[in-house]
Amino acid sequence: MTPPGEPSDPWRRLIEEFREIAAAISDAYNGFARRLGTWFEENQDTIAAVVDSLQVLAVLQPELQRLADEWKDSAWGHLLAELDFVNAFCLLLLLDQREEDAIEAALEPALTDLDFLADVDKALRSAPLPAANRRQLAKGLVLIGERDYELAVPLLILPLEGAFWWVAQDRGLVERIKTRMRFTPASGQKPGREARSVEAIFEPLGIDEDFRAFLTRLVYGGHGHPFRHGNAEVGWRRAGLMLVIALVGWLDLYAGADDSDLLQLTFELNDHALDGALELLPRLGAVAARRPEAVETTITVLMSFHSTRSSHPAPP
Repeated sequence: MTPPGEPSDPWRRLIEEFREIAAAISDAYNGFARRLGTWFEENQDTIAAVVDSLQVLAVLQPELQRLADEWKDSAWGHLLAELDFVNAFCLLLLLDQREEDAIEAALEPALTDLDFLADVDKALRSAPLPAANRRQLAKGLVLIGERDYELAVPLLILPLEGAFWWVAQDRGLVERIKTRMRFTPASGQKPGREARSVEAIFEPLGIDEDFRAFLTRLVYGGHGHPFRHGNAEVGWRRAGLMLVIALVGWLDLYAGADDSDLLQLTFELNDHALDGALELLPRLGAVAARRPEAVETTITVLMSFHSTRSSHPAPP
């Protein structure tokens, strides 16, 4: 008989089993804790890199969303769509901070790259243009390569404007009546109405909204008037760089060659803007100073993820 206050045999056995289980768990946990401590000691750099990368993501993700929402419908949408993820992000940061000189400095290495300009010139040779237009544009590209923008811009802006007019005439959208260009019924505009400027024919040509906004607001339109009329005093570098982008866009649409990746490739090879752009995110400063590879690796991963999603669009 079990003495008063003592557990019965079944209970005694159960209590002993719990004690044994508890001891085993304790031993296992202590062993795990020791192994975990050793693992932490042996992998401190890896753990720190992961933590830093998570910090980078925590800064970048909301910033990316805000920038995309603010700038997706801007005049820069055409160029942003042509760039790889990293360079588009850098350009967004510079645009957001209104860093005018920094924007031009970021664009210049890629757009004046001699190999890139040689590829543009190659595409230009077979373009459906009069020989005079091709010669002027080709010479303008040479001067862009020399960064002589004051001479390059006049040799690009007028023959490129003419290139749009040539296409519109060739497609029967406008016709020259005496000294005026007038819309035809095929244009979708009022027949006989005067096409007063090159901007008026962008929509009848079927140019997409992003490229149309780029041409109207950054190349021609109000920004381009001083360069078209010969009374510009400043802004030559910006005008020259925008004209190169516009020419590549024209070639992509009308030259019959596959030049759609020319801009992306040259920016990928001339991505010097990343460090300067990241300085505009102060919350990344400490991480970038201590562990720059965490910032670079995280952005590379984001770029790869973006490329994968772009090449495998979600079903409708």
